[in-house]
Amino acid sequence: MIQRQQRRIKLGTVNVSYQWVRSKRRKYTHLVMDERNGLELRTPVWMSAGAADVTLRDNADWVRQALAALAAKAVLKPRMADGTMLPLMDSEIRLCLHFGHKTRAVLKGGKLVVSGEHLDDAKIRATVEQWYKEAAKCRLARRLDYWGERTQLRHTGVTIRAQRSCWGSCTAWGKLSLNWRLLLLPEVLVDYVLVHELCHLKHLDHSAAFWALVASHMPDYRSRMERLDRIQRADLPL
Repeated sequence: MIQRQQRRIKLGTVNVSYQWVRSKRRKYTHLVMDERNGLELRTPVWMSAGAADVTLRDNADWVRQALAALAAKAVLKPRMADGTMLPLMDSEIRLCLHFGHKTRAVLKGGKLVVSGEHLDDAKIRATVEQWYKEAAKCRLARRLDYWGERTQLRHTGVTIRAQRSCWGSCTAWGKLSLNWRLLLLPEVLVDYVLVHELCHLKHLDHSAAFWALVASHMPDYRSRMERLDRIQRADLPL
């Protein structure tokens, strides 16, 4: 069972809000800066509120730096406003905002129509991200089927996730996990990630044999990989 509580603490002259997340399964304490939820302190369930605040004070320098970094990233991301253009692999879609009693996002032609009653930037962004996650299930599956046919490499299942540090992964049981933010990349880079993970079905490492297999299906993989490596999470609009 996970317990969540929003708390505020003063660090020097700055009031800091953080989410205190307690879990019976957690044995250690971790401070995390999440792009959506902000500052989180994840602790064992037995930790007291006073001890939680002390942890924040003991790590005040890290907290200030993390908050500054998050604010800098937020400045770089486009505001979720009517008319904002968002990437969808090799195309773009225009964000259109409409009043509605139910919050939802629907793609109509080249427009992503987001409706709702109180659409501030955070609500719009969350709704748009949810649409991308759902869209990734079918769009990435289609590309994966295409490359599966070409490579004759068969997976046993696909999960769409929001990984923080990777675009995809493969298990020893043949299951693939793909980052929904792949939809924000050009198709040539999406294809590289898919071929990379499919080749892990045969070689679950980065040995010479693995890279030779990747090259046999995608001779220009090095240029695609280098281009992908230059893309940072902060460069993406979502």
